[in-house]
Amino acid sequence: MPTRLYYADDQPAEYLNDFNGAFKALADARILTDIVLGRDLTMERLSAYRVLVLANVACLSDEQIAAITQYVAQGGGLVATHATSLYDELGNRRADFGLHDLLAVSYRAPVNYNTTFLQMTAGSLIAEGAPADNPLSLGTPQWKVEARPDADIAAWVVVPLVDYAVASRRITWGDPPPGMQTAHPAVVTRQYGKGRVVYFAGLPERAYFQRHYIHCRQMLVNAVRWAADAPPPVELAGGGGLKLTAFRQPALGRLVAHIVNLQAVPGHEVKPGPIEGAGQLNWAYPIEEIVPAHSVQVRIASDGNPPRRVYLAPEGTDLAYDVQDGWIRVTVPTVHYHTMVVVEGQAEG
Repeated sequence: MPTRLYYADDQPAEYLNDFNGAFKALADARILTDIVLGRDLTMERLSAYRVLVLANVACLSDEQIAAITQYVAQGGGLVATHATSLYDELGNRRADFGLHDLLAVSYRAPVNYNTTFLQMTAGSLIAEGAPADNPLSLGTPQWKVEARPDADIAAWVVVPLVDYAVASRRITWGDPPPGMQTAHPAVVTRQYGKGRVVYFAGLPERAYFQRHYIHCRQMLVNAVRWAADAPPPVELAGGGGLKLTAFRQPALGRLVAHIVNLQAVPGHEVKPGPIEGAGQLNWAYPIEEIVPAHSVQVRIASDGNPPRRVYLAPEGTDLAYDVQDGWIRVTVPTVHYHTMVVVEGQAEG
């Protein structure tokens, strides 16, 4: 809430773009995600999660910072971007990130370009699945930060190509190409206590939401997976239009995984309108026709007990399954719009 109020005066859309971008990136990658409000940034609440993502959460109180630090020290993961913790809960600017000890970086200054790039370090796990040979566009600003010696640099800031000699006569249509690689870290990773931390000096979540840069989504997903230091408890293979959420019902001794199919026929799909901003509204047309998904594979972490039953709901159709290496594996024959995979005899995990 304080961060939203901080941005409300002159950048009303930025808070939502960053939040929505992070959530959309994880949802599109089918990583189970929950929303934690500022008042719930306590050790008691955070201990239920493997990773906390702070998408440009500029305003944090000292108490929230202490809880987040304790959470990571005891084994939690943290992914933070851009201005996270640079202001207190009242919007007062700190001299440095409130989380600087945890992030292993210190704020120095903005990079003086609205469009920037980053160059991934060879072999970086954060770049896995993303093109790493050339600088990657962020299309957003970045900070100049200084990393501590115990931090690992996963990427470096690259500024756009600018010809100062003819700046007054230069015409640029669209974003300029990448130019010089700087000595400023763009992505920093480190171990802290029993936990792991990833910091982005830029805003990959905003780039994904506004420009749908797939490499920005991939970097965020890689960061979350690395920070978690464990695979997700439920995984789904299949087309990108499939969405996943799951929850356990301990009192009933079962796990329920919801699969939603949003794979639309071309020309009959959701069409997003302009990004929310001054005088603009978001809109979307309804999906008119869905492409069924076939042979959808689901992997669920076992709690160590053999399932009593695995079936589709609401049909009640039993599903064949096998258990290998601590995972319950099932194949859903067809997902039209929505189905549920129910695993009975699984209360923990």
